[in-house]
Amino acid sequence: MRVTTVATVVSFAALAVSLTACTGTTGGSASPDQLVARNATASASAPASAPATSATPTTTAKPPAHTTKTAKTATAADFHAELTLQPDESVALLTLENRGKSTITVSGSPELRFLGGDGSPLDLPIRKVDIPGPPTGVTLKPGTAAFAGVKWTLGDKADPDALVANNFELTPPGATGTITVDLVGTDGQPVQVPQFPIKSVQVGTLQPARQGVLVF
Repeated sequence: MRVTTVATVVSFAALAVSLTACTGTTGGSASPDQLVARNATASASAPASAPATSATPTTTAKPPAHTTKTAKTATAADFHAELTLQPDESVALLTLENRGKSTITVSGSPELRFLGGDGSPLDLPIRKVDIPGPPTGVTLKPGTAAFAGVKWTLGDKADPDALVANNFELTPPGATGTITVDLVGTDGQPVQVPQFPIKSVQVGTLQPARQGVLVF
């Protein structure tokens, strides 16, 4: 009876050693609990994958549209002109008003002409002068005016060097065509039948204001 018990104990001990060898970490198979632990560790240490992003088409912003104003080709019909006599009647103030619908820029002196009784241009020496200063651009909105001085040398009707002017016309600088210039007397009233024996003429530059334009 004692011999059997000892043999049984030895058999169980040998079986325990055998099982321990099979479940070791070297060369053996891992238990289910060990596999779960390894998988959890591997998942925690693995780098996170970047979420997939859909490609967004690249669009180039268009620059804001700019409206470019082209310069208006002015005609004389866009203007009204008048000469206002000064007290000595050898100097007159030229007023050139924009009566068109567009803004117009003028620069320099107008082409002023003096007409005889038959409407033909008189062959007078007309000189453009930088009075009160060199030409400068004057921007005229509809209803606004530029100013220039005009000085003429008067003679006698019997003087062969003097030509009698009955009417006036001009072409604004940079414009085409001609317009009649109204003559206004020192009393502010239109001169109906002007008769000016003129020998020579000076025409100043157009300015945005009348100050200084009559200083010849």
